[in-house]
Amino acid sequence: MHILLVDDHTLFREALRNLLEQSFGGQRIIEAASPQEAFRYSPLFDELDMILLDLDFPEYNGLEALPTFQLVAPATPVVVLSASEKPSDIRRAICGGAAGYIPKTVSGNAMLEAIRQVLDGEIFLPPGFAAIMENCEQDAANTTGLTGRQLEILQLMADGRTNKAIARITGITEGTVKLHVTAVLKALGAGNRTEAVVLAGRRGLLGNA
Repeated sequence: MHILLVDDHTLFREALRNLLEQSFGGQRIIEAASPQEAFRYSPLFDELDMILLDLDFPEYNGLEALPTFQLVAPATPVVVLSASEKPSDIRRAICGGAAGYIPKTVSGNAMLEAIRQVLDGEIFLPPGFAAIMENCEQDAANTTGLTGRQLEILQLMADGRTNKAIARITGITEGTVKLHVTAVLKALGAGNRTEAVVLAGRRGLLGNA
C-alpha cells in the first residue's frame, strides 16, 4: 500500500506515519510538507492508494489544492485531515470531491477505522455530517467550487496577465499560480486559459474591467 501524507507539521507526520506502519503492513509512506512539495512526486501518483491532505498551509491551502490532486491522480481517494471541524470546511471538502474528512481530534483507532473505510471504497464523514452528501449535488449546480484566490487569478487571466505578473500582483510564487491555474481549468472544464476565460465570461464570473 502506498500513501501520500501532506502536512506541514513534522511531529504530526511522524506520529501518523508510525501509526500507519504499525497498523498496515508493507506500505510506503511518502511525506510532503506542502501541496507544492507533494506535486513533485506526481510521477509516483499512479501507485498511490490514498492521499492524506491537511487543510492549513501558509500559502496554498488544502481546499485549493484538492482539484489539482484530483486532476493528476483521478483514481486516488483524497482524504482531508484537519484540526478544523467547521461545517463549511467539511462541506467544501466533501462537495469538492474528497473521499473523507477526518478531524485531527479523533483517536488513533478512530482515524485508522476511517482510513480503512475509505480504502474499502466508502466515504468517511464525522458523526452528524451525513446530510452533507445529500446537499453536494445541489451545491455543485450553484457554484464553480473556485476559491476567492482562484477567482482573483481567473480575473487576472482574463486581463491577459502572465503567471509571472499574477505572482507579482498577488504576492504568491509563480509555482503556486500555476497550481491555481490548473485548478481553475479543471473547475471550468476548460482545456486552456483562453477557453477558461470564455467559459467564465459566459457564467458571469468575470468583472467588467
